[in-house]
Amino acid sequence: MRVRCAKVPLKASDASAIVDLAEEVDAVVLGADGAMWAARLDTRADELRDAADVLLNAGDHTAALRLVGSLSRYAQASGRVDEVRALAEWVLAHVSHDVEPAVRARAQLTTGELAFRQGDQAAATAATQAALASAESAGDTTTAARAEMNLARIAFRDGDAVRITRHAERMLELAPHDPALKPGAVHMLAWAAYTAGEVGTAIERFQENVELYRVAGNLVGMAGELGNLGDLAAEAGDLDGAAGYLLQALDLAQSMNSQYLLPALLASAATLAAARDRYEESIELAAAAERRYALAGLMPDPGDELSEEVRSRARRAVAPERAQELEARGEARSLEGAVDLARAALG
Repeated sequence: MRVRCAKVPLKASDASAIVDLAEEVDAVVLGADGAMWAARLDTRADELRDAADVLLNAGDHTAALRLVGSLSRYAQASGRVDEVRALAEWVLAHVSHDVEPAVRARAQLTTGELAFRQGDQAAATAATQAALASAESAGDTTTAARAEMNLARIAFRDGDAVRITRHAERMLELAPHDPALKPGAVHMLAWAAYTAGEVGTAIERFQENVELYRVAGNLVGMAGELGNLGDLAAEAGDLDGAAGYLLQALDLAQSMNSQYLLPALLASAATLAAARDRYEESIELAAAAERRYALAGLMPDPGDELSEEVRSRARRAVAPERAQELEARGEARSLEGAVDLARAALG
């Protein structure tokens, strides 16, 4: 007879240690050591809800907000968007109203950023505007600038170049000399140019931003811009150039095991494979990408104008029974196997 061990209640000291670890991870998760630090937090991920519960019951509402306020980037990197968004919303609903606004702002921003990543525009807007108001009342320009960036992302999904530009320029006003925030503003100005039909300007800004992100030590941002350059090169018909950019991005994303970047790069590889008439690989990669998005609790970011048209061509070029077989194979692939297929298709 198997004896089940009762779950040991989390101590207050353990909950505090998890908060400290989450904040340490948040500070480095976008950099070269991000995967290693994220893996450390992975070992305590099942205790996040318990930690928040312990802190709230102890009346330490500030620590509970510090916890969820430091989890947005980790949630995206580790594919825990669903659970962290739900946790942040739950904590915000249970804290008192007299908590320091700067701490509340970061928790609100977590819900806003993760809602955006899930395509929930209304919730993303409400939470991010609340975060901006809290940050401004506290004089926290860093969190305010991050909130402006998320509002720019929301405007991008709405296809509104004017709003994107306004929020990105506000970022630069708030933190003109912050090397960690400037690339975010340039990134959104690039998407503003793209949305306005100025593709050449967008490419120049993305190219500039690869170096800005490198200097800032933000490998996630650097990989993202390389992926964007690959997608725009594919749109322009430069398929070899696109493959080069996407392979560089894939190398960085895989080194960080980024559950946010890898599904997008699998989707980009699917598009490029279809553009090269490699239809079966395209169908399999597209199915693998969709599965990875679902597992991570994400939906694709806006800005992909080519994919659906090209992938539809791939599905029309393959017999329906074969397409179903390829889709099933793609869904069943491990992440490592999907990345190997992407490399083969890009090469």
